[in-house]
Amino acid sequence: MSSLTAQILFGVSDTYHDGIRPEYDLFLSENSRAAWVMVPNAVYRSEEEPEFSKVSWIPDPDTMLDDAMVMIGLYIRKDPGLIELAAKFLPEVHPKWVEFYELKDSIRQLFHNRCRKMEFRGKLVLTVLYGSTVFNQLEVLEQYRVEREICVSDRSRPLAATQPESTKKNESTTLTTEQIILAVIREAHNGMIPEELAKRANLTAGQVESGIQSLLDSNLIRPDSRDAGLAFYRKRFYTNPERRQVLDLDLHDMLRKCSEAHRLYFAYGSNLDIDQMYSRCPNSHFLARARLNDYKLSFPRFGLSRGGGVAGLESAEGNSVWGALYFVSDQDFSKLDTHEGAPSCYKRDEVEVTIVNLGESRAITYQAIPQIGVHRPTKAYLGQIIQGARSLEINEAYCQTLEGISVAD
Repeated sequence: MSSLTAQILFGVSDTYHDGIRPEYDLFLSENSRAAWVMVPNAVYRSEEEPEFSKVSWIPDPDTMLDDAMVMIGLYIRKDPGLIELAAKFLPEVHPKWVEFYELKDSIRQLFHNRCRKMEFRGKLVLTVLYGSTVFNQLEVLEQYRVEREICVSDRSRPLAATQPESTKKNESTTLTTEQIILAVIREAHNGMIPEELAKRANLTAGQVESGIQSLLDSNLIRPDSRDAGLAFYRKRFYTNPERRQVLDLDLHDMLRKCSEAHRLYFAYGSNLDIDQMYSRCPNSHFLARARLNDYKLSFPRFGLSRGGGVAGLESAEGNSVWGALYFVSDQDFSKLDTHEGAPSCYKRDEVEVTIVNLGESRAITYQAIPQIGVHRPTKAYLGQIIQGARSLEINEAYCQTLEGISVAD
């Protein structure tokens, strides 16, 4: 069943009181395909029999409020100009089902322009729930001659609270599969097929398939239109650009909560290699690329197992170190301590990193404890860092800088 993201009450103002006496209701759902459903208000309408019981329109995602005003003007106010346009371009004057988005933009614009000239003689109350695309279209109502009130939800919830009950949770984390998938897809430059997604996110094929289906149903991601004829496992998926602002807000909130719980790990050395990272920390998940400002990559100590210098951080104003942001559980952080040789070789440190379009976040990283001398990395160790960075699509200029580092062999 579709979930509702916005509602319009249309009726008349009360002469002596605030509020509205609604005569019609319009409900917007935004699942796999947005739809307006308009019905007579059974509670406040007069005894007069309505001329229709239910009308459904599929709007254009970019003009959903404009399209709703056309419905009100055509069915409720019966504007002659709209009736003339409907007779010319719609299957009938007052059809019960219209795929309005299929009309050419120029034709839909004729309907919108006519609506903006007419007097609606009524009151409109719009309620917008958190996450609705309509939130970004509110200003358009200023072009219509109608008394209106707009009510916007002030309840901001993380994605975990807005996903269907069927959402699968990773048993060892507090993140949902959908949250992890959204974070990873958002990061990808060229879309991702399910196999790539599963590898980068450290999820099973089954988790990815069910998570993608849930996100498609919620209209949060889209398959590449060029992949329409391909099997599921060969399709590339992107975040829905119409929901990008909402998704970024939700992901920012998710990262903030992970940071407050000390679950974010900033990797800048060999743990950019996801195969190594997931073998060391089997319950961790890549979430985003991140940049640590005013530092540069250094090799301040010798690693016996590596046979050369191992990565560390050196304060350097104006420079930056790129890395990966992982979600890591307490149990996996303990494993990281062992692998990093903490606290004798490395020590945990909290740093502030920048995530593209999501702002700053606090994360735990491992800072090498320096040793005297020059410690150049081996070609294999540096190559692992570079290969890991490129596999995560980290800044190419930074990767080229890494390639210029002198090696020991």
